[in-house]
Amino acid sequence: SSNYTTDADIKTYTDMGYELVSNDYPKDGTKFADDPQHYVVRLKHGTVVETENKSVNEVIHYVYDNGDKAADNYKATIVFSRTITTDKVTGEKTYSDWTADNGGKFAAVLSPVIKDYIASQLKIDEMTGITVDTADIERTVVYHKVPAGIIVPPVRPDKPSQPSSDTQSKTPTPTAKAVKDSKPADVLPSTGDSQKSQIVLTLLGIMAVIVSPLALLLRRKKQ
Repeated sequence: SSNYTTDADIKTYTDMGYELVSNDYPKDGTKFADDPQHYVVRLKHGTVVETENKSVNEVIHYVYDNGDKAADNYKATIVFSRTITTDKVTGEKTYSDWTADNGGKFAAVLSPVIKDYIASQLKIDEMTGITVDTADIERTVVYHKVPAGIIVPPVRPDKPSQPSSDTQSKTPTPTAKAVKDSKPADVLPSTGDSQKSQIVLTLLGIMAVIVSPLALLLRRKKQ
């Protein structure tokens, strides 16, 4: 019988950072035989895998023009991560590529609406191309008091204003001046005085027709 076991030798290797893969040697030892006996203990380099994270932050401050706080800060974070694999035997490290949890971009942010104030920026635009090496981003939106009597239109109307059907169907009523100007200039008003004038002119024309021959006859008689 052989009193050899593999336990001590395996421990020597695992203490160095190796990991046991397989061991086909009998745990309780073996007995010598006439035929060759072969046993294999397989080990591999042990590794440690860790995750490394790094964050890029976006902060937007909302303040009045005197520096006082106008609204709560807006905060957003992009988390980049990668794995680091360390060989426990050699100490060599292997790094994976950085990946972002939301595609490496900050979404556009609409500034809060504050009554009687207007923001220096109505919207912070979307920011793309953010990498793990990008520095934290900080923005400040300043709110200015709107002078009295000035109406600030809403930043984000729920629905675009549409003319009502009643307004579209109505025909504008012409003004008094428009009605007067639309009369033809050569049309005279029909009144009693104008009718009398026309009668007088007609009578005068008839008398001229009658008198002219009489005057000619009297002239000849006198000659």
